[in-house]
Amino acid sequence: MALYHYCVLTKPEAPHSLASDDAIDMENVDYKRQPDASEIAAQIESSNGLCCGVFRGGMFGLATNQIAVLSAWKTDEVGAATMADLARQNKWPINAQENLTQTVRPLQPQVIARRGIYVIRWIRLLARDIDEYTQLCLETWPRFEASTGSRCYGVFRPLEPSEVSKILMLTWYATLTDWEESRQLDPIDVPKWGRRSEMELSHWAQAGRLA
Repeated sequence: MALYHYCVLTKPEAPHSLASDDAIDMENVDYKRQPDASEIAAQIESSNGLCCGVFRGGMFGLATNQIAVLSAWKTDEVGAATMADLARQNKWPINAQENLTQTVRPLQPQVIARRGIYVIRWIRLLARDIDEYTQLCLETWPRFEASTGSRCYGVFRPLEPSEVSKILMLTWYATLTDWEESRQLDPIDVPKWGRRSEMELSHWAQAGRLA
C-alpha cells in the first residue's frame, strides 16, 4: 500500500518586480507569486519521497500565490514532516493537507508528466460506500476516457477514514474545452454514473497546470 500526502502551500502576498527578459504572459507572471516548485520537488526527493505532481494555482479553486503538491512516501509521518519543514523554512503556510492511500488507481506511485489541465476533485461520501464508488469509477473510466481523451490518474482515500469521508480524484484534460465536453455521458454507463451520484454527498473541484 502506497501512502500519499496532498497539501496546498501558499506564498505570502507581496508586490513583485518583472525583469526585462521576462516573458510577459499570465502564466509566467503568476508563477513569480508562487512557492518554488523545483525546491519543493528537490526537498521531497532528498527525503526519499516521490514528487508525483505540483499543480499551479490561478485557474479555479487555488489562488495565484498557491500550489498543490501530491507526493508519495513509505510512511505518512515522513511526508507530513517534510512538507511542514519546507513550509516553515520558507514561510509558506500550509492551507490544507491530507494523508491518503490509493484505491483502484494508481497501481503504484508515479510521476505525472503530461501537460494540460488537472482537475482535483474532492468528493464527500459515507466511508462504507468508498469501495463500491471506486469500483464503479474503474468500470466507467474506459468509455469516459476513450470519448473525451482524458485520463484519471487516481482516486485516493483518507488514511484514517471517518464515517463521512472525503476522497480525492485527480483527472487530466488536454484543455478546459475537453473538460466541458466530458460532462456528456456514454448512455451505456448512465446507470453506473447514476449510482455514483447517489452515493455522493457533495463534491467540489480545484484545477491547475502542472509545474
